Amino acid sequence: MKHALFMPFLLLSFCCFGQGKEQPMSVNKYGVTTMKQVTGLPASLSAIRARIDSLKNVMGAGGQQGPQGIQGNPGTNGTNGTNGTNGQAATISVGSVTTLPSGSTATVSNSGTSSAAVFNFGIPRGPNGLDGAQGPTGATGQAGTAATITIGTTTTTASGNSASVTNTGTASAAILNFVIPKGATGASGSTGPAGTNGSNASLYTSSGLVSGTTKIWSTTLVPTSAIGQTVDISSAGFSQVLSVQVIAMRNTTDPMQVPNVAIKSYTTSQLVLNIVQPNNATVTILGINVLSGGPSVAASPLTNITLLATVTGI
Repeated sequence: MKHALFMPFLLLSFCCFGQGKEQPMSVNKYGVTTMKQVTGLPASLSAIRARIDSLKNVMGAGGQQGPQGIQGNPGTNGTNGTNGTNGQAATISVGSVTTLPSGSTATVSNSGTSSAAVFNFGIPRGPNGLDGAQGPTGATGQAGTAATITIGTTTTTASGNSASVTNTGTASAAILNFVIPKGATGASGSTGPAGTNGSNASLYTSSGLVSGTTKIWSTTLVPTSAIGQTVDISSAGFSQVLSVQVIAMRNTTDPMQVPNVAIKSYTTSQLVLNIVQPNNATVTILGINVLSGGPSVAASPLTNITLLATVTGI
């Protein structure tokens, strides 16, 4: 572009002044390369062309950028655009209204959209108002029905349980059921005083009065021996034994297992017993098994036999 500006100027110089002698080149304040003076311009066009060609390869140093030009005039205003279509009308509705605790901050939130708003309000409860003046005494009410209380059940529970009372009736006709735990067993009391002596018993036989101071001694026991079982009666303090009765009991429905007691001997301090049962041995007669009818045998087993002994004496 620098050559394009310089070449017309040089051509004009040749055309106007003829062929001359080239003078040294210089750079003006805008950075454009110029010739200080050209004299003796050529007389013919061909000489000008030759001179231009010889200067084509001459390029000066780059000039500095010039200052900014002044601002141009404003352009004309553009045409107005077409009107837009009418928008839909926005809507506002109330959603929820929540009462907040007194002292809270009021809140408003939109659970809808910007064009279809749904406002939810949170409104704090106001502080309690001052107490009002006391009102006048009301009229006397009608007499109410007298309440009744009835005892329902009383149940004793084990010691250590909690006592309880329940109402199975109504508030005005109560039926109370009590549950009371049994008290803990108390400590044994001291031995009571000896009782007074009773009147002496009298023992009669067919011959008349035998004694007026009769004693009766009784006990139960499980025998340990079928033959020669002894029973100690020394605790009765008999000076004379008047009668002895011993009964043997066994829980059985087999008559052959029912025991009998034979009193072998007795003294004022001891009984000697034999415990026997029927002999269940059999013999075959004409092809039929029958009891042999042998003498009684010692009872067995003894573990399920109980003896009841009663001794009367003086």
